[in-house]
Amino acid sequence: MNLNIYNSILRGALRPSMITQEIEKNYKEKLRTISGFTLPQTGISTFHNYLIEIVDHNELYIEDGLEIFLNQKPSKTELNIENPIISYTLENPLSTTKRFYHILLANETTRLSNRIYQAMNMSISDIIKNGIINTTLRSIKATFTDLVDAKSNANDDLSTFVYSQLEGSLLRLLLEVERLFPEYITNSTDEFQLYGELLHYDSIPDPLPYSVTDYGHTILANINGNTPIAKFEESKSSQSGSTKKSGVEWLRYINFDTNVEGLKDLLSSLKVLKCVADNVGIVEFKKLFSGEAVENPIIWTGSKGDLKTLILELISQGKVVEPSYKWKTMSKIFIQSDGSPFDNSIKNIPPTVKKPKIVAAVSAL
Repeated sequence: MNLNIYNSILRGALRPSMITQEIEKNYKEKLRTISGFTLPQTGISTFHNYLIEIVDHNELYIEDGLEIFLNQKPSKTELNIENPIISYTLENPLSTTKRFYHILLANETTRLSNRIYQAMNMSISDIIKNGIINTTLRSIKATFTDLVDAKSNANDDLSTFVYSQLEGSLLRLLLEVERLFPEYITNSTDEFQLYGELLHYDSIPDPLPYSVTDYGHTILANINGNTPIAKFEESKSSQSGSTKKSGVEWLRYINFDTNVEGLKDLLSSLKVLKCVADNVGIVEFKKLFSGEAVENPIIWTGSKGDLKTLILELISQGKVVEPSYKWKTMSKIFIQSDGSPFDNSIKNIPPTVKKPKIVAAVSAL
């Protein structure tokens, strides 16, 4: 399988060293106007329709080897993978160019997971399916080799950032494929192989920077009848005291313990959009996403449609553990300007013109 975008970042037109001021200016304008690049409104399978409006390098869009299988009929599934199954802790982008690479790799990895899943559910034999998985895993592991070389030669901030993002995306794709198709995996890749054999680390990160998302748990349960979680992930989940959806009353940011900077960025974006007041501090804002009871809700100064968009995007993008009753939870952490709570009628409010910017702010978490 050809991993065109990953390979382009390593040795093609998307190499960080190729970025010029003109390209940065183009990214800034396109990211502002093409909201579908951040969140494809027509589904992750159409992501390249938006990407090509920003970069049109032919090498990004050549066939990847799955076309022959995707043209088979009929498909045995109606399910699409639209969000990450694996969450990987990464540095937040603090410039337009970094944000471009961050969104590009996040969406491309989801697109590839979905594309592989769709190919595997066409009417093809088990022998062919086994070939698809083995070829995919070989391609991913071969790309790690190029990545290690690129990282060793990175000598500027942008390159270091981009290769770190690519590393997380490669690990995520590898882990997602293995968890989606465990019946075709003889030996799952463990953390020693990931960081030792593939990435040549001197030691294994502690804690591990990845875990199955709440969305991933649901998808894997639907596909496999259970959720195949490796022992180290079960241990990590137990230690962190993570909660299941059942009985959850409050919002819990999935990276609450490891990435408070993400919440700072979200708060800043909401202030710019006039959805919360300028005097709201990160300490009180962080409490809204701790998973614990909120004693002092924050006044929402945006519209009801803006708040609805925020809550739905936090959940659909897998940024928070979904509460059992999301609108009831929302009414406990945000209140209206007059101090009164929001009610369930908010779920019928249409989104506003701020929706693309709120979607982008959530995506950057």
